[in-house]
Amino acid sequence: MKYSLPYWESNYYIRKLTEQLEGIDRESRILDAGCGDGRFTMMLLDLGFSEIYALDSNLDSLLELDNQLVNRGATDKVVPVHASVSDLPFQDSYFEVILSIGVLYYLNDGYEDALSKIARVLSRGGLLLETEPDQVGCALKGLIFDGLDSFVRIAREHQFLGYFDRERLEIRCFSDQEMHQLHEESGLPVRGMEPISLFPSLLTIGRKKNIN
Repeated sequence: MKYSLPYWESNYYIRKLTEQLEGIDRESRILDAGCGDGRFTMMLLDLGFSEIYALDSNLDSLLELDNQLVNRGATDKVVPVHASVSDLPFQDSYFEVILSIGVLYYLNDGYEDALSKIARVLSRGGLLLETEPDQVGCALKGLIFDGLDSFVRIAREHQFLGYFDRERLEIRCFSDQEMHQLHEESGLPVRGMEPISLFPSLLTIGRKKNIN
């Protein structure tokens, strides 16, 4: 949806993901875990991947994705899967590449369990690309929009005020040290971390707060 947060952030993500996927065999089996509206599934198609599994717990999103695939003539390259990232219906080490963009942190206390499920289905030496909210960035947004109390809460409790459509949610965020530790414990050592701009998130949060 134009002017939504995914709309503004997509170009940042696509650029970073494209860089990370450069040199990956296009015949690799790849999972878009929490595919939502399918914008990254379509990106994978554009990049030439031909064995893509698009998983989401929202059936309506998958039906919309299926319509896009039919219109594009790409139903033979993408398998829609109605399931949760907390209960992945695949055998061990099934995927060479997994994307999980803007998904896992919404699980809050279920984060570690979902991460272990992803580790189970990722092949040895495989690549996981995910996005997670950074504690420092969340604290800055909290200070700008919700004041000092929000900043202090994020710093102490590692939770920020987020939005899903118009629903306000307390969502977990992570320091760099926590990210490394959680992934090490799941058998997924972090090889690199890339920031994205705060601007699109700040702009969208401001717009939504003005609507409410």
